[in-house]
Amino acid sequence: MVKKILFFGSQHSWNPKDPEMDQIKEIFKKFNPDLVLVEATKLTMPRSEREAILTHGEVGLIEYLARKRDIKVIPADPNEKQIVKKLLKKYSKEELVLYFILRTLDQYPKIGSKPKFETFLKSTIDYYRFLDPNLSYESFKRIFQKILKKNFNPNFLGKFTELFNPKKNLAITNAIARDESFLRDSYTINVLKKMFRRYDKILIVKGSGHTKFFKKNIPKILK
Repeated sequence: MVKKILFFGSQHSWNPKDPEMDQIKEIFKKFNPDLVLVEATKLTMPRSEREAILTHGEVGLIEYLARKRDIKVIPADPNEKQIVKKLLKKYSKEELVLYFILRTLDQYPKIGSKPKFETFLKSTIDYYRFLDPNLSYESFKRIFQKILKKNFNPNFLGKFTELFNPKKNLAITNAIARDESFLRDSYTINVLKKMFRRYDKILIVKGSGHTKFFKKNIPKILK
């Protein structure tokens, strides 16, 4: 049997009515993989298709489809703390606090089934205290003002996307995004190499911004 790897570059969405969801389901059905790699550090165990999409977007949908068909699914991203440890060799703690917290908060308006903002904010701050034990919402806002030279306004959440675009150079966050993306993609490729020895048809789903890297590196695995 000829071994195959299918990479699907997704547009992150938490909308069950997004046409991309039907596209993903069709691709999944036609390709019929025996292993699925998802853009995540841990699996989510969704109970329904709608819940999967509302809480975890297309990544949740892929995991749901795989579990429903008893197809093995594994997370393809490294632990975030491992990434941070490597990034700290190049960037300051404040720059990484800005990057990770702002990127996380910016997803809030896009989440289909969301908690209250105060709850989401608290959980985000609590999680990233591994970067700074004294981290608070107030210290984040001070860092935001210091680095981006303007005051943080939560009403603008959902509109900071370009600050995390690896192809842009608007702020230090763009540079961090490039390096973080490379570290994550390199990790995923290594996982893919190992799995390719054991599985014949592998489906990998990651954001479309990762497409160029995988288009270059997947052929090397297939040789």
